[in-house]
Amino acid sequence: MESADLGRRTDAPRLSDVLELVNGRCRVYVEIKAAAALIPSVELVKERTDWCSVHSFDHRVSQMARVLCPNLSTGILLVCRLVDLPHAFTAANASDVWLHADFIDAGLIDDAHGERRRVIAWTVNDVPLARELVAMGVDGICTDIPGALLARLGEGKS
Repeated sequence: MESADLGRRTDAPRLSDVLELVNGRCRVYVEIKAAAALIPSVELVKERTDWCSVHSFDHRVSQMARVLCPNLSTGILLVCRLVDLPHAFTAANASDVWLHADFIDAGLIDDAHGERRRVIAWTVNDVPLARELVAMGVDGICTDIPGALLARLGEGKS
């Protein structure tokens, strides 16, 4: 597997290699951090839309990804609690909202689900917080410790 040189960070596998390795065994969420990565990323996932999604802090990127590939699931990333979340979904033509866990509440989840959209919390490494979010009805949790968090949630202990 080839890796990409990330400068001062450690090398990371290329998206194409990750997609080949996963090959539909789970859902892959691709965060597009720069507009220049939009077209190459969509090219890689366009034949894998049943198990790949893209999202971005730049909501124009999410919007354009849907233009390039209409059946692609897209999301918007937020570090705030919007007053009008349904409008943001519509404007970006997004199916998911990736929201920092501190801004998620039951009302937001109800609003998103009322629009038939998903709420994904990030980055949750705290078991009691993860339990609270699951009880509220989040559709997914992004974490740095997936195996450990899942095991601890299954234990019923914090």
